[in-house]
Amino acid sequence: MVTIMDVALKAGVSASTVSQVLNGNRPTSQKAREIVLKVIEELGYIPNPNARALKSEKKGAIGFLAGNITEPYWGHIIHGVEKVSRKEKSSVTFAAGSRFNYDIHAAVSYLHYRRVDGIIISTEFTGEEPLEKELPTDIPIVSINRILQDNIHSILPDNYQGGRTAAEHLLEQGCRKPNIILGPPDSFMSEERKRGFLDRLSESGITIPRSLLAGGDFTPQTGEQRIKQLVEQDAETDGVFCTDDFIAAGALNQLERLGIRVPGDVRIIGYGNRDFSSFWPTPITSFAQPLDEMGRLGARFLFELINRERENGGILRVESRLIPRKSSERSPA
Repeated sequence: MVTIMDVALKAGVSASTVSQVLNGNRPTSQKAREIVLKVIEELGYIPNPNARALKSEKKGAIGFLAGNITEPYWGHIIHGVEKVSRKEKSSVTFAAGSRFNYDIHAAVSYLHYRRVDGIIISTEFTGEEPLEKELPTDIPIVSINRILQDNIHSILPDNYQGGRTAAEHLLEQGCRKPNIILGPPDSFMSEERKRGFLDRLSESGITIPRSLLAGGDFTPQTGEQRIKQLVEQDAETDGVFCTDDFIAAGALNQLERLGIRVPGDVRIIGYGNRDFSSFWPTPITSFAQPLDEMGRLGARFLFELINRERENGGILRVESRLIPRKSSERSPA
């Protein structure tokens, strides 16, 4: 049996430091915490010889791992999780991915050894490829935003349908030469929105040249740079789907500087329904993501797993809601 001293020796710290990392009763340095958690995972250390018995008992707490719990995006998801956890008379133990250098396994190990009943993982949007290393199977886990493994429930916003809806809206508003401004090329949500957008345009016989398909970051600077390039390369562009509201805000600012009217000459759609979208000088048409609902569903699924009322695995996609505003209004005939 691996002991606490085995962990301490390999990690190069004292046994009391290992205990502090596991129990959280005293502050430890970030570096020491990361080293200890890594060694615990490598050695398969279980803090209590009676852990197997303990695991069968409910502790009245679930774990929540977020990319950054200070950002409003995760705040809305957490709000949904807490609604359900309160009904279940369970508390929530939080962990921020930034504390563990965004190492999911290290963060899950930390929550696991805090003896929570189950864990919700809500990290950055990434591709659908599973993790290289399997997560623990002896504790219920639900993922929000990302597909982790086939045997873990995943709840995702339906970005593909969002892209289709954006294209449909621009077409309904009279656009004949719509285009798109993308986010980072490795962003799964941006790529899914693009795929849905292009598929819907293709059904209407509209094809966007590959040379016009480009993006950058989810920033206003990307919107400013890309919209300028688009209107220079294709003066007939009359509608643009921006895959994030920050991109849309930058695009609107640039179009104003260029003397191009929105929505008179070009209609703009964003995504994410950020707080500023509704009171931007030209209010931005956007998509409200179902973050609170995703949090509620994730927590409900987790408690059903804890209570053995649900089987592991499966993907649920939740649709975002289009909120039309002035930036995409149809011009008067």
